[in-house]
Amino acid sequence: MTPTGPLSGIRVLDLTSVLFGPYAAQMLGDWGADVIKVEPPAGDTWRYTGVFRNRGMSGQFMAVNRNKRSLALDLKHPDGKGALAKLIPTVDALVTNVRPAAMARLGFGYEACAKLNPRLIYAAATGFGQDGPWAARPAFDEIIQAASGLASSIGSDEEPEFVPSLIGDKICAMAMVGAVSSALFRRERSGQGQMVEVPMLETIAGFNSIEMLGGHAFDPPIGPTGYKRMKNRRPVQTKDGWLTMLPYSGDNWCAFFEAVGRPELIEELGVRDPVLRSQNIDKVYDRMSEIGPPAPLRSGRNCCCGWTCRTPPSPGSPRSASSRISPPSHCLRISIIRPKAGSGRRGPRRNSRKARPASIAWRRASASTRARCCARPA
Repeated sequence: MTPTGPLSGIRVLDLTSVLFGPYAAQMLGDWGADVIKVEPPAGDTWRYTGVFRNRGMSGQFMAVNRNKRSLALDLKHPDGKGALAKLIPTVDALVTNVRPAAMARLGFGYEACAKLNPRLIYAAATGFGQDGPWAARPAFDEIIQAASGLASSIGSDEEPEFVPSLIGDKICAMAMVGAVSSALFRRERSGQGQMVEVPMLETIAGFNSIEMLGGHAFDPPIGPTGYKRMKNRRPVQTKDGWLTMLPYSGDNWCAFFEAVGRPELIEELGVRDPVLRSQNIDKVYDRMSEIGPPAPLRSGRNCCCGWTCRTPPSPGSPRSASSRISPPSHCLRISIIRPKAGSGRRGPRRNSRKARPASIAWRRASASTRARCCARPA
């Protein structure tokens, strides 16, 4: 099948491992780029993380390495270096999460690669900005969640908590796709390549600070840090699962309190006025929790104000919250979630996109193609 999408005709060299870099390179492939993944002879360490049917082919590895061709090179050996040097002039972008100093020692820092290909977009996925004192430090998702303040936002300064997902890697991967795409656009205007860097700490700190700076967005501060609304909202239990309630506008809140038989709270909590509602949001959610105790006596199926989790776990069989969620009809209709053939189970659809304005499509590889493209390097 001829590749389609806005990056059709773009060739990307993927010198990344684990999650941040591979996920970014995969998304470039989803948008039509021809991605060549280069691994050391032992393979990407992510191949062996998580569950797998065949050694070296974990589900997590396959989830971020589709739409790629595979090549094993030992970049510490002259032959491996020579092969990579021949590839660089043929590609539009190189994505790496090897630390810049290590890439320079291998002979493939930005300056060396730019001599081989002046139009090259050289994208460095780093843990910490290279103009700071932590430039040489390695980074992992938990370190970034802690250092950026995200763990305190999820928990508190007294008892920080991690988001139970590798969210730092995933968010930074999306930022990397934007950086590479923007640099490619500039190259079309100027004819010049460039180096772009996406540091995890700075990216996640900026992401977290949007609402979490709170009163410290001003100098001098006019209030504490944090966004107290985030600390109070949570799903509500009903007798047949869980219900998400999120009135948002003043009209929504009025309709909600009318629907649950507590119209007096409209004036008491000032929910019509967005400023008063924001000031009282902890009290608003306290009242919602008071409404919650009778909820297990009611069925979530009879409520139209949220998505329900309709399949509670059977006794003695713990299940994660995600496994209990009954997908809304919208998700089924657009095939974000669809039944797996012959299994009766549901699985996610991967990045299918509609043609607006270019023809964009995710290419599902056959089993033989997947085995060939993602085969463990010899």
